[in-house]
Parts: sequence; structure tokens; C-alpha cells
Amino acid sequence: MPTTPQEKTPEEKTPEEKTPEELIGIMLVDAGYCSNENLTEPGPDRLIATGKSRDLEAAASEQPADGPSPADADPIRARTHRLRTEEGITTYRKRSHIAETPFAHAKHNLGFRRFIGRGLDRATSEWSFHAAVHNIGKILTRLTGDPLPAIG
Repeated sequence: MPTTPQEKTPEEKTPEEKTPEELIGIMLVDAGYCSNENLTEPGPDRLIATGKSRDLEAAASEQPADGPSPADADPIRARTHRLRTEEGITTYRKRSHIAETPFAHAKHNLGFRRFIGRGLDRATSEWSFHAAVHNIGKILTRLTGDPLPAIG
């Protein structure tokens, strides 16, 4: 009978027992953050794009990859390999929906197409206001069960 306690898997841990990396899971990041430094920093797992989404999709369908990246690959080549795997491209496809939905909602449903004020301070204030409206709408939808109507 073993005397050492068996370590729990991340799924078995309560939120209080999880490390920040386990709580975050995987970060889906666009190509603007692709650098050797960002790919090699300690922290949560990151799936950073190495090019435009259409190029990633084409590479995954035309030259699919399997298994781990080659041992001699630099961080960017290793990430490119990972994005060509079925798991990698399927996971990265979720980014578009997660990251772009609030902007599409502001543009389409709220009619927010340009800033009215001039200058960074006014634009920041205006965007903060629209973000607050978006979040209040989410709260009201959660409380009432009815989505707010689109304007337009």
C-alpha cells in the first residue's frame, strides 16, 4: 500500500487547488504577439499564430502535421508545426469567435462604427462606455433570459 498521496489531475482539483496555468488552460493569440520571447516565456500554454488565419488554414489542410514538432525546431517552427496538427488548428479556430464577438456586437447590434470625440482620452472613454453597455446587456440577458433587441 503506497504511503505517498497520489497527485490529482487538473480535472480533479478544485479551483482553489489549481495553479494559474491550470485555471487559464490555453491562450489563443494572434500573430501580432508571435516572437521567440513570447513563445518561450514560462506560464500558461499559448497557441500563438505564426501568420494570417487563412494561411494557417491552408497549411493545415495542404500539409497537415502529426505528433510533436522536430526536436531541432526553433520556437516559431515548432508553433507552426503545432498549428498544422488537427488538434492545433481546431483549437485555434475558436479564437476568432471568442475574440471578435464583442467587436462585432458593438459594430452591428449597437451601431458603433466610429468614435465621436477626438483624441485618445475621449476615444478611450467612449470605448469604455460601449464595453460597459455590452457587459450590462450580458448581465440583463443572464437575469431575464431574453436578449436585448438589436438597434438599427
